[in-house]
Amino acid sequence: VDLCVLAFERFNEDVESDSKLNLKTATNSNLPVAYMNKEDVKVFPEYEEKLRRNDLFVYVRTHPQYVVRVKVDDGVARGFIVLNRLQCANFEVTVGIDYKFTWSCYDISSTRNLVDVSLEIKPKDIQASNEIVKIDSKKIEKALGNTLYGHIITRHERIWLTCAGAEYILRVLELNLEIDEEEDGLSGDFDDAYRGRIVPGTQIFVQKDMGEFEERFVLENVTPREAKKRPSNILDIYCNDGEYFPVKKRLLQPCIALTKSVLDKTESRLRIDVDVDCCTFDRVLLYLIAEAKGTEELSKYKFELEQCGLMLEAAKKLKIRGLQDICESMLGAYESRIREEGISWQEVVDRNENGETLLVIDGMVCDVTRWLPEHPGGNTIIPEQALNQDATVYFELYHASKESFLYLKQLYIGQMKVEDLNKIYNPKPDVLPSQEFLEQLRDFMRPETLKSYKSF
Repeated sequence: VDLCVLAFERFNEDVESDSKLNLKTATNSNLPVAYMNKEDVKVFPEYEEKLRRNDLFVYVRTHPQYVVRVKVDDGVARGFIVLNRLQCANFEVTVGIDYKFTWSCYDISSTRNLVDVSLEIKPKDIQASNEIVKIDSKKIEKALGNTLYGHIITRHERIWLTCAGAEYILRVLELNLEIDEEEDGLSGDFDDAYRGRIVPGTQIFVQKDMGEFEERFVLENVTPREAKKRPSNILDIYCNDGEYFPVKKRLLQPCIALTKSVLDKTESRLRIDVDVDCCTFDRVLLYLIAEAKGTEELSKYKFELEQCGLMLEAAKKLKIRGLQDICESMLGAYESRIREEGISWQEVVDRNENGETLLVIDGMVCDVTRWLPEHPGGNTIIPEQALNQDATVYFELYHASKESFLYLKQLYIGQMKVEDLNKIYNPKPDVLPSQEFLEQLRDFMRPETLKSYKSF
């Protein structure tokens, strides 16, 4: 639903004269709640049941960077949504009747409960204080538990809290979710590793905001957060502005530049530094989630044109070909890499001689040039053993796994021309790939899945 945004603090100033009504249900403008008219809420599926359970959450634009719980209030005119000022900043929306933003219902089915959460805190008006402000972390943690109970919070989200008559600004730093540590990191569901729900039993930890006003306040009665053993299926992605995201390895699989870290089963690669700012990587992460969820979800993926330049740059740095194609398509420069007319054997040989690395596997041509530096087996074994010949046997020998099939889809560029199949050199005609392997490979790489797979 398209709605204008009003800031809670200026509600009656912003609304036109015939709509100047007071909110009936609001008791505290600092609550992390959005207020909407019931007629606007009716566009959301199963809205009555969701409202009854306090499970109606919305997000702005095309993807849920942040989410907020909705309360119905007839004091809000139709066509408006009321947020507090900090929420407006989180959602990056402009206040006023001249701007409309699209709000969608958030599917909470995949949202996990939080084991614990860490936030940094500072007094809201600290710069106006002439005295050292003392903050009791125990009281803050208790107030947060009461305020945020049942709410879904996201890393980097800013929260406005009133406690004992004072106002504070907090930012979510760390989330510890209920995650199955036995999960191998390359399979399973695709729940966000950076969003969760506050439930009974969620531990809340507060630490001092070490910004420019850190010397103006003191945080007392601090409870140190125990160091948790990191799940082996999570990597910390550090952006070039110092922010980081805990991300499931499975989500990072389309990032060819991160292949070695994704496949590393030791604990030596828990941190990866990427030359991408946090806001752009946040949007990249939404793409990766959409791709992981499948073709239908990915078909809905889009972002604003003004973000396209940064997204394209990030896609190239991380070597996410599917995202790169989307960006180039939006910029009018898309050319499909899949050669529908087929590829000749002579072209494969010529391109290999000119510095590229093309492999032929069961009649499929794969361009591994950009992936070669990331190959876990080193960047020399493929050129030495598999160029300009049928590489099917080698692929079965070294890569007979589901993960390898997924990477193969990333690199596929087309089929050999039928008339050239008998020209493919086979140095060991008596050594053939197993029939079981060929059936699995062909089923996984069948044409209808290739055409819908967006990482090409």
